[in-house]
Amino acid sequence: MVSCLVVALQHLWRQSIYKHRRTDAAIIVMNIVSVLVLVGVATCTSWAWDTDYSSADDIQYDFSSFEYYEFDKMEHWGQKIGSDLFQVVNEITKYNEIEANYKAGNAEVEKIDSLNLVTEMAENVSNMMKTKAVAVKRIVNFAEVASLEYEYNREEEVDYYNANHLNKRYPSIHPFKLGQLLEGYKELNLVENQHFKGIPVNTNHSTVHVPERIFDKAPDVQNALYWSENLDKTFMTNYESDPTPSWQYFASSTGFLRQYPGTTWDNGDPDLNDARLKSWYREAATSPKNMVVLLDISSSMNGIHMEIAKHVIIIILDTLTENDFFNVLTFNDETKELVSCFDNILAQAHPAIIDEFKNSLNLIETANMANFTKSLSYAFELHY
Repeated sequence: MVSCLVVALQHLWRQSIYKHRRTDAAIIVMNIVSVLVLVGVATCTSWAWDTDYSSADDIQYDFSSFEYYEFDKMEHWGQKIGSDLFQVVNEITKYNEIEANYKAGNAEVEKIDSLNLVTEMAENVSNMMKTKAVAVKRIVNFAEVASLEYEYNREEEVDYYNANHLNKRYPSIHPFKLGQLLEGYKELNLVENQHFKGIPVNTNHSTVHVPERIFDKAPDVQNALYWSENLDKTFMTNYESDPTPSWQYFASSTGFLRQYPGTTWDNGDPDLNDARLKSWYREAATSPKNMVVLLDISSSMNGIHMEIAKHVIIIILDTLTENDFFNVLTFNDETKELVSCFDNILAQAHPAIIDEFKNSLNLIETANMANFTKSLSYAFELHY
């Protein structure tokens, strides 16, 4: 068996060299296949020879002449195995196709100056980033001017495209309204655009996403909706001058998100997606900070008081970014860290660390009296 395998591998090796003229890729592939086959067959052979036969009668071969016994037949088997393996390797690696495409395309090996190549790439990336920066600055400058020049009107009411309320119509279970737009919905022509991965969009208008917990009829929201609508012209200018960017956004401090081009927004029910809680908004709107939160866990905080306090802390933690450092201290007659491993230090506001603090809030038990003086003194002594 081993002799047969050696002949097969030799045959396979000769074919790979002479047919493909010592192509490095072919030689490497053949080497790998040869080793794998050799290991596999050698393992099987070893297993066969180690088999415990029930009697000597099970072995019928005369090994005295094994050195020359039917060697021609074994050589034939080896050549057959080698040819089959060679065909399999060709099929898997698609070598013939690669070779044909290489010749058909008149491909040549060209020496490239690596320094010039890197310099050219750096210039292209720099120009691309400058173009994007100009587009962003154009939005920022227009938004600043528009917000400052706009005169606040408490009675302002704006008719806008709400991304959550577009193009939905009454189904067949409402025969008298079948085909009509649902109440509170508007119609906006949306066309699939491959630049936006086939998503139906409208490049003439932006749409606005308003989280459910934001009242869009509030005067502050209505006024911000009114003046920010003029951003559509800037959005379109950016898109026409450089179509490579995808989406453009304006996030208002009142809670809504204006997006261009206009499209629908389906974020589940209830929709609590608030752009102000996204890391990109928080990092742009605030500077890095150190924060210590004191949580009263005395007996007076039983019931609803504690639940409200926990909810407030969770909201505060959600506003932090990885540039911030914080800790939460619990106190009654003693002051302790909410998470014991952050003893006397401030922790970086990494999402995993914030989750650990949130989970620890569920383990709090109220007891004893509150010592505010002691807890405040402890907080100011933390290592920043």
